[in-house]
Amino acid sequence: MNGVAFGKEIKKLRKKVGIASKELSQQVGKAVTYVSQLERGLIKKPDYKTSYQLLKRLEIEETKIDGLLDYFGIKSPEREQAEGDWAAEQAEFYWLEPEKARLKNKNDRLHQSLKMLIDVDFSAADKLISHIEALTSDKNKFHFLTSLFEYDYSRLTNEERANIIATVKTAIMANYTFDEYGDFVRKETLK
Repeated sequence: MNGVAFGKEIKKLRKKVGIASKELSQQVGKAVTYVSQLERGLIKKPDYKTSYQLLKRLEIEETKIDGLLDYFGIKSPEREQAEGDWAAEQAEFYWLEPEKARLKNKNDRLHQSLKMLIDVDFSAADKLISHIEALTSDKNKFHFLTSLFEYDYSRLTNEERANIIATVKTAIMANYTFDEYGDFVRKETLK
């Protein structure tokens, strides 16, 4: 996700709470135009502290704020440090360089395919990239994503792929629905 998507979410939450953008901007110690600019996508990388305060003022439970910010790719300085430390630890495995080069080439080809998809079908690209990003936002979601790809789905027939999609849809729709805002939510949260 990004600042543009986060801005849209802020606008939706702000309207739900019924607070003016200027007032919200002032409440978090920013210029009166800050929230308006954020909502219009003019602030591409909102900072963690301000984003946290905005969500808090918009009545999001504090226990859920970090998860929501994480979904939009807004990380706390502590998390960024931890991720940097983890990356540095991984760099110690220099003997993997040939394998890394092979994977980097595959990644580059995948990146090119996604860029082409953005040009051909923006809506599908947005969904795909957003969902992949969300599934890489924490360790448990990442393990779920990687477990999905333990299998080579390219070898399946069209009928087998359709059966998998139908099974997944059935499982998801048993627990999720769309709320009055058109957002996909867990059914138990609507009670």
